[in-house]
Order: sequence, then C-alpha cells, then structure tokens
Amino acid sequence: MKSDQDVLDDLKVVTELALKFLEPVVPNRKLNCTSLHLEHMKTDLVGLVYDGLNWPSMSSQNDCNCNIDEDDKWNMAKSATELKEFGVEFKMVETDNFIDIKFTNKGVLEIPRIRIRYGTPNFIKVLLEFELSHRHSRYLSNYLWFMNRLVKSPDDVLLLRQKGIIDNVSELLDDAAIHKFLKDLSAPLIISLDNLSYIKVYEDLNLHCKHQRNRWMEKLKRDYFNSPWAYISFFAAFLLLILIVVQTVFSVASYYKRG
Repeated sequence: MKSDQDVLDDLKVVTELALKFLEPVVPNRKLNCTSLHLEHMKTDLVGLVYDGLNWPSMSSQNDCNCNIDEDDKWNMAKSATELKEFGVEFKMVETDNFIDIKFTNKGVLEIPRIRIRYGTPNFIKVLLEFELSHRHSRYLSNYLWFMNRLVKSPDDVLLLRQKGIIDNVSELLDDAAIHKFLKDLSAPLIISLDNLSYIKVYEDLNLHCKHQRNRWMEKLKRDYFNSPWAYISFFAAFLLLILIVVQTVFSVASYYKRG
C-alpha cells in the first residue's frame, strides 16, 4: 500500500502533466508549476492554471497622481488605428506576463504577444469566470477591457496582427471573429477608476494624443515620407533650395560689388 507521501507525489506528477498539457492553450503558453498546493491539486485545476499564469504586480501603474475623471477615461480609450493616427507606435514584446502593457516616453505602446490557439478562446472564458467568482484580483478582466477598447473594429485586429501582438491560429477564423470575441467577453465587465490597472497607461496615452504636433507629424510621415525615395527627394529639393539661395546671395553681392 502506498504511503501518504507516495500518493501526494503521484498527485503532484499528474497535476504537473495536466498543466503541461494545458500550456499550449493559455495566452502566454507558459504556466508556473513550481508552487503546487495540495488543496488545489485535489479540487481546483482551473485555480492552478489561473495562478500559474504569473500575473505581474500592477500596483506600480496605480501609484500615480492621475487626475482623470470618469468622462475622460472613456474619451481617452482610443482604438489601435486611432492611436496610430496620433503617431503611437506598437511594439510586440516577448514576456511571460501577457498582460504587462506599457507606454514609453518615446511614444511606443509595448504589448506582449497573445497566442490564440485551438481551445484558447474557450479557456479564456473559463479563466474569466473563475476570476470573477473566486478572486479579488481583476488582472484578466482589466486586460480584456483594455484590449476591447484597443480593438474596436477588425481593422484594429489586423494592425495588431501585423505587429505580431496577436498571433492567431484558432477557431477564430478571421479578424472579425477575434473582434467579436473580445467584444462579447468584455461586454459584461464593470471597470471603474478604482480598479483600472492600466490607469497610468491611459493617462500617458491621453497626454500624448492631446499634442496635435504628434498627429501632424504622423500625417506628414504617412502622406509625404512613406518610402525611402520620399526622404531622398525631400533632401534633394532642400539641397537645391540651398544652392539657389547661395547663388542668389553671390549674384546680389557681385552686383553691388560691380556697382
């Protein structure tokens, strides 16, 4: 007969195998199996998966003097394509913490890659229901709320896919299906300023978009400097203008010298 320790060891092995089996369908494709608790191993596999997602500490994003009222919060929730119009660059970052979104002082919105495989959409639904029912934290709720505001149309999904942020090989067959999935998931979520994890990100994005210069520069780059040849043509024209000015100065100087 097996001892209690043998049974515990067997249970731990089975649980680790179950988590390894589920890793491909979680958004970051990585689960932390280093701290398995007996009470969870016996009853709560979903809880183990949720805790194994290595949620980051979001407190640093909320420790700021954010003077944002409720109306401003909704106004600054611009989509990916709208933010691009204001010169915001999107960058995919490789990290285990797929909800760790940051906006840098260089105008770059850094978003970890989210991998969507067959089974991932349903698994995200299960994790969200578990979080809302069993956890005080709202990591996944905040993330889905943020992504839903960022993805207001299939065009936004396309932009994030092109940047490598959304990596989709799943039952969600196209950009429209991904957009609908995020919209349906986040529709019942109630997020307030008191539990908005990305408040600092929103504040910085809002400040960036208030500067019309950023929008003008992006429009100038898109309409007139959208290829290497455009830059070459600009500098050639600029150089020609300088030569004309220099020639004019010398001509005037020569005229007065003769006079």
